[in-house]
Amino acid sequence: MRDKHEKTYKHFNTSSNAFTFDKPESNDAVLYLRPHHGLCFRFFEGKGYSSDFTLHMGGIIASLTPDTKIKITVGCDAVCGRCPENKFGLCASYDKVLRYDNSVLELTGVSVGDVLSYGELYGLIGSKIIDKGMLKDICPDCRWSYICHNAPLRTETAADTRLNFSHSQE
Repeated sequence: MRDKHEKTYKHFNTSSNAFTFDKPESNDAVLYLRPHHGLCFRFFEGKGYSSDFTLHMGGIIASLTPDTKIKITVGCDAVCGRCPENKFGLCASYDKVLRYDNSVLELTGVSVGDVLSYGELYGLIGSKIIDKGMLKDICPDCRWSYICHNAPLRTETAADTRLNFSHSQE
């Protein structure tokens, strides 16, 4: 049986092999994002599955502004477009990353299908997860966790400075 947050997604982009942008009724572009990728963005330092994936993820992060609209999904998202674990729109590590996503959803109070600004998501992740020391409980078995778990306590990253975010936004 699949998780309570799983839904059928109709916005699969076959050219990029990912769920990316959609135009909702308001005609504003929306970036599909798995909740746990909001954590990855906070600690990303240019390492990844491949150089293609790393450049792709770095490009997404560089394009974000506090006002970027995010739609929460637990399917393949914009980041997954260049991930070698993405097998025609299905994650080969689905159960593991779904566990990460569900933890982020539970701790932040965000739900699948919610549309919020990146600034709002950033603030929730900072105040509900990072500031409370919950990161280690969400993804201890992630192959990249050494980056996040061994990083010095940061009040901001280079992207945070560019975006003019404070660490905690409530």
